[in-house]
Amino acid sequence: MFDAANLIGKRVLIVGDVGSGKTLLTLKIVYGFIELGFGGSISILDFAPSSTLHCGRRVGGKLIEYSFNPNLVKMYIPVETIPPRILGKCRDEVLMYANMNRGRCGDAIKLFIGDPSDILVINDVSLYYHVGDLGLIVDAMKLCKTFIANAYFDGFIEDKFSTGISINEREVTMNLMKIVDVVFNLNVQGFRVM
Repeated sequence: MFDAANLIGKRVLIVGDVGSGKTLLTLKIVYGFIELGFGGSISILDFAPSSTLHCGRRVGGKLIEYSFNPNLVKMYIPVETIPPRILGKCRDEVLMYANMNRGRCGDAIKLFIGDPSDILVINDVSLYYHVGDLGLIVDAMKLCKTFIANAYFDGFIEDKFSTGISINEREVTMNLMKIVDVVFNLNVQGFRVM
């Protein structure tokens, strides 16, 4: 399906619903880069919330939950985030979680900006822009030669309190699609992560 060597020097965005294989594909790419000898050039910002079950489906999941060894890369920064639409019990709480996530993810991006590397990988990038725009993501992208990120897109999680998070997340993800070189849409029928 892909050769990691062909993604060096590219900006790549992986999108899909919950459970579509975004994190798995991201990990396959990371392991491909490590096999090519680029481990010391990889910085990973892991914005995904810890995995939880929602409506019978696994939601979230940090790379280390998939047995990823952070010692294989230059920098691994796990960010403590909360899935706002799933855990928020009212509109204000959902927005509070979303704003808290943006601040925490923003702090992690600033750490990368202060000590950049050639390869930047972000797991669950849309946790940063449930509220707001691409912001610091664009600054970070300018500092790396290869950018790999995954984002929730067009899935089943609903915005039951009409916070606007889902609309914003979709619009900003579409803006990110416009500035990357490659988009893997795992919602497309027939696309499977092996």
